[in-house]
Amino acid sequence: MVQSLYENSSSTELVTQRRILSVEKWVALGLTLGAVCLHLRWLFFASPLWRDEVATVHFAAMQNGADIWRNLAYDNFPPLFLVPLRLWINLIGCSDVSLRCFGFSIGCLFLVSAWVAAVRCGVRVPIVTLILVGLNPLAIRTIDAIRPYGLGISLMLLTTTWVWLLLCTDRRETAFIAAGLAVLAVQTLYQNTAFLGAVICAGICVAIQRRSFLAARRLTAVGAVAGLSLLVHLPHLRTGQEAGIVVQSPTSSLFHLLVVARAALGNSNLLCFITVAAPAAIVLFGLREKGSSGGLSSHSLFAAASAFVGALFYFGFLLQTGLATQPWYYILPIALVALCADLGLGSSASPTARIALVVVAGIVVIPSVRGNLLIRQTNVDRVAKNLTTAAHPEDLIVIVPWYCGITWNHYYSGRTKWLTIPPLADVEIHRYDLLKKAMSMDQIDVLAPLQTAVSDTLRSGCRVWVVGRLLTAPDPRNPPILPPAPYSTARWSSRTYETVWAMRVASTLQTHAVRFVTQTEDETGPISPLEDLPVVVFSGWRE
Repeated sequence: MVQSLYENSSSTELVTQRRILSVEKWVALGLTLGAVCLHLRWLFFASPLWRDEVATVHFAAMQNGADIWRNLAYDNFPPLFLVPLRLWINLIGCSDVSLRCFGFSIGCLFLVSAWVAAVRCGVRVPIVTLILVGLNPLAIRTIDAIRPYGLGISLMLLTTTWVWLLLCTDRRETAFIAAGLAVLAVQTLYQNTAFLGAVICAGICVAIQRRSFLAARRLTAVGAVAGLSLLVHLPHLRTGQEAGIVVQSPTSSLFHLLVVARAALGNSNLLCFITVAAPAAIVLFGLREKGSSGGLSSHSLFAAASAFVGALFYFGFLLQTGLATQPWYYILPIALVALCADLGLGSSASPTARIALVVVAGIVVIPSVRGNLLIRQTNVDRVAKNLTTAAHPEDLIVIVPWYCGITWNHYYSGRTKWLTIPPLADVEIHRYDLLKKAMSMDQIDVLAPLQTAVSDTLRSGCRVWVVGRLLTAPDPRNPPILPPAPYSTARWSSRTYETVWAMRVASTLQTHAVRFVTQTEDETGPISPLEDLPVVVFSGWRE
C-alpha cells in the first residue's frame, strides 16, 4: 500500500516535471520567435548606415587585401569580419538594404549560436540569453550593425561551448574545433581575448577538479594557439595605440564603466540585478548539486568562474586601453554572462524558477522594446540628399565634427565643395593619425584653408552650409586658440581641440556673414543623438 502510494506520487511528480519542461521549451521558442520579429523590425526600419558602419563598409570595399592590411591600424578590430562582408558586397551589392540584410543574417546567426550553445552544453533552453540579449533593443541594434560585434559574440558563444565539450570528451576533433573557434573569435574581436582567457582558466579549474590533466593541457594549447594568432597584429596595435591617444578618456574609471554598462541594459535596475546576480546564483544553486569532490558541480564551477573572471578581465581590458566606452561595448560581456547563467542555472535551478524569471524580466523588457527599435541611426543621408539639389556648385559645405564627414562622404553625390573641421585628407575611415597630426600643428595653419574658403565663398555672394553644431565663442572677434598638442592643458584631448576649432570657424561666420537660416527637415521621428546633425546656411558679407 505504502509502496503503491509512493509510486503514484513519483509518477505524478514526473508528469508535472515533464509538463513544466515542456512549458519552458515553448516559452523559449516564443522568446526566440519574438527576437526574430524584432530583428526583422530593425531590418525594415534602420536602413541608413551611420559613421562607424560606413567606415567598416569602406574597409571591406577597399581595392585589394593589401590596402585593407595597410590601413588596419586605423580600425579597432581584426580583419576577419571583413571577409564575409566583402564577399556579400561582391555578390549581393552594397546598398543600404543589402547591407541591412547582411546584418539581419548575423542576428539570426547569434540566435542559432545561443541555441547550439545551450543544447550542446546539456542545457535545455537559453532562457537567460534570450532575456538579456535576445530581447534587448540595444543588443539587437549592436548585433545587426555592420560591425564585427554580432559575429564576434556568436563565435565567442560557440568557443565557450566547445571549451566545455573539451572537458567532457577525450576526442581530438573537439580540441581542434575549440582551437579553430577560438582563433576565429579573437580574429573578429580583440575583446574576445579577455573572455577566452577567462573561459580557458575556468576550464582548467574544472579539469583540475576532475584530475583530467589531458584536458588541462589541451585547453592550454587552445589558448596558446589563439594568442599566437594575434601576434601578426602587433604592429597594427602599436600604430593604432599611438594614434588612438587622441580618443582616450581622461575620466576613465571603474565607476564610469559601470554607469555606461548600465545603459546597455536600458538603465533597468532589475535587468542589472539579474546580470550581476547571475554568477552568485550559479554558485548558490550549484552548492545544491555537489560534484563528487564535494565542491561545486562542474557546470556551476565552469559557469561561475567564466562569468566572474571574464567580467574582471574585460573591465581590466577597458581600463587598460583608456578608451571612452559606449553602451554597446557591454553587449559582449552581457551575452557571455547570460550564457554562463544558462549553463550554470540550467543544470541546477528548477524550470519553474527559470520560467518565473522570464515572466518578471518580460514585464520590464517588453514595454521598452518597440520604441527603442524606432530610432534612426543618422539623418546625414537625408541632409546629403537635400543639399545635393539645394546647394549650388559655387557654395561651400562645412561638416562638423570631422568624423561625420565619413557618413557624408558615403551619401553625398553633389558637386558642391565640402570640408570638415579640421580639414582632413582622408575621410573614408577614422584616420586618427591625421587628427593627431592636426592637433600637433600650429593651430592657425590647421584652419587657414577652411577659413579662407569660408571667407572667399561669402565674399563672392555664395552660401556656406554648415552641417553640424558650431559652438559660438564668448568674443567672436577674439576666439580661443590652443598651442600644438601635447603642450596645451588639453594635451591629447581631441574633444577640446574639436571644440576650439568649431569656435574659430563659428567666429569667422559670426563676424563676416550677414544672415543665417536654420534649415528644418520635412520628415520627423527620433534620431540617434550620435549623428543627428542640424543644417544652418550663412550668406552675405561684411568686413
